[in-house]
Amino acid sequence: MKRHSILTFGLLILFSGSNIVFGDSGTISLPLSYEGSASLKVTGTYRSSIPEPGNNGVSYDYEETIEENGKVNALLTGNYLIYMPAIDKPLVTGVVNYQRLSYRDGKPLTADIAPSQNINSQYSQGAVGLYINYAAKTYTISVGLGAEGDSTLFNSTGEKVEGKTKKRFELNKIELTLPLPQDLKVLKGSKTLADVIKNPDASHQVLKNEKIIEIAWEFTASIEKVDLPEQNLDRMN
Repeated sequence: MKRHSILTFGLLILFSGSNIVFGDSGTISLPLSYEGSASLKVTGTYRSSIPEPGNNGVSYDYEETIEENGKVNALLTGNYLIYMPAIDKPLVTGVVNYQRLSYRDGKPLTADIAPSQNINSQYSQGAVGLYINYAAKTYTISVGLGAEGDSTLFNSTGEKVEGKTKKRFELNKIELTLPLPQDLKVLKGSKTLADVIKNPDASHQVLKNEKIIEIAWEFTASIEKVDLPEQNLDRMN
């Protein structure tokens, strides 16, 4: 995952909260950490008839399918309204797998497969995050998982492997912004989103192009709190 982009995103949310309402003491009291899990499932199919270049209008059938699954359990520590796994010793576990297959006239064309595997701690800093925006009364959950596997290219008959390379595949990155509950003890929810696999070329006769994304999460706040002084937030601005 691109951890720097996630941090930047979190900071932008923070900076947008310059109208935060503080208590009489000039502080905001927030949970010191959140602990819980987030899961992601993505399925989809793209089918089309594609003209064969220079072949008198003859077309071939193309099909592409995807299936992505991931679950991450994490202890997220607070840092000025941004909750992410600690950089030094992230407590992140989970499993993930990835599969993207393509076919030409029913014969294998490419196969990108990452078998079921544990979350790699090297990427755990960007695996999941919570960002609280008190000004807008919202919070954002971000989930971005990846997996190691093989990318295989077949010949035109689909019977011979022309090349195979080790690759890291990124699952769909999801960022959802939701209403912030009055009670911050539990941040919980689920969402199903409809999307498309790709934006096809105008020459493609599209038969099917759909992707379903399912995400669920539940994080429970720690009993310990942290008070954020108003002047510290002002200094960050």
